[in-house]
Amino acid sequence: MDGLKQCEKGHFFEDNLDSCPHCPKGSAKADEKKTQIQGGQPKNDPTKTEIFGGGVNQEGETEVKRNDSNKKEPSFDPLKTTISSPTPTSDNGETAKVSRRKLKGWIVTYDIADYGVDFKIVEGRNSIGQKASNDITVDDTEVSGMHAVLLCKNDKFMISDEMSTNGTFVNGEELQPRAPFNLNDGDKIKVGHTEFLFKTSF
Repeated sequence: MDGLKQCEKGHFFEDNLDSCPHCPKGSAKADEKKTQIQGGQPKNDPTKTEIFGGGVNQEGETEVKRNDSNKKEPSFDPLKTTISSPTPTSDNGETAKVSRRKLKGWIVTYDIADYGVDFKIVEGRNSIGQKASNDITVDDTEVSGMHAVLLCKNDKFMISDEMSTNGTFVNGEELQPRAPFNLNDGDKIKVGHTEFLFKTSF
């Protein structure tokens, strides 16, 4: 038509106009119309979603990344019971195996308290003496720091005097220093002023 021209959308308009009045002004290609958010810096408002580091993917779509820097760790709740088990470690940082020796018997005395006091005898070596470092600590001034050793091996029991000052006695008989003596269920052991009755668990 004379005096008219047609735009890409098929609209006719006067030829003295630079662009079609029916089309949106500043029209651009599809990719250019899409919003791109780039290089944003995170704000310090934790109540708002922050958009930063945005980019355009291969399809030309806007990518929005969420800032998780303000994400809070769950707070401690004193009303909840938390049960945890510590894991023992060795000196080199490796997990250490916890080994417990099997209970094999007891020694019982009424000389320390009228109601009786018992000490457990476990598999392996059981040291007896006045020092707290012993497996069985006897509060008796006549007992040496390291007085005797009671050994359980292959379900058999032996006791030896460890060069004590006042000696170790079994059923009234004094033991020779460091000479193992076989123990039987019901035997009586005496160290210092304290007498024990020996009982096995089997």
